[in-house]
Amino acid sequence: MNNERLMRNISLQPADLAELEKAIQMTEQSSSGEIVIAIAEESSDYSFRELFAAVLFGAAVFTLLLLCNSYVTQWMEYHWWHVEPSLVTAVTGAVSFLAMAVFFIFANVPAIDSLIVPKKEKEQAVYRRALRHFVESGVYATKERTGILIYISCMERQVRILADTGIRTKIDESYWKDRALEVAHGIKTGTTKKALLSTIQAMSTILSQHFPPSPQNPDELENAITFIRRGQ
Repeated sequence: MNNERLMRNISLQPADLAELEKAIQMTEQSSSGEIVIAIAEESSDYSFRELFAAVLFGAAVFTLLLLCNSYVTQWMEYHWWHVEPSLVTAVTGAVSFLAMAVFFIFANVPAIDSLIVPKKEKEQAVYRRALRHFVESGVYATKERTGILIYISCMERQVRILADTGIRTKIDESYWKDRALEVAHGIKTGTTKKALLSTIQAMSTILSQHFPPSPQNPDELENAITFIRRGQ
């Protein structure tokens, strides 16, 4: 999935990037905070859940074929004359395996993935991947520990906002949860850009109050939005 398709998945247009990056730059100029936005295709491959669901589907097909064994035999004899019972068993197994393989392939479609993976597991995966990117992107390594990550996971339709220790000493964790819910609501309603701009503006206000800019106020982190591919 290229960047444009990934953005369309959450109702963003390529032209929106410059506006969001400008909002981040202005916020960072009015405070010592550093904001990074990352958009991930998905936060985990969920391969175990996909395989498990495929095995269950294959088992269901196998059971159904066993229950309809006489009809399967009649159908095969109609086309191939006399059929040995062992051949019927082999065909039943082959069809079941094929059904399992096809289901596993289609389980990688985000719409199906979101149905077979439990909500709690998706929430944990999003948090773990957000935490990993928090470290990988260097958000944790700003001079005054005032980095903030806005992490959007498209498949799960979830958002996490992680603030570094310098921020958390003055701004309660519940504030960032509320901002994350605001962005997630924007994604669900197709107003992602508006929600992100509103969240960045709210951050600008509170950061300028608690973390005024230093005389040098260097731009320590890249303002460009990062895109994370599946499997990265």
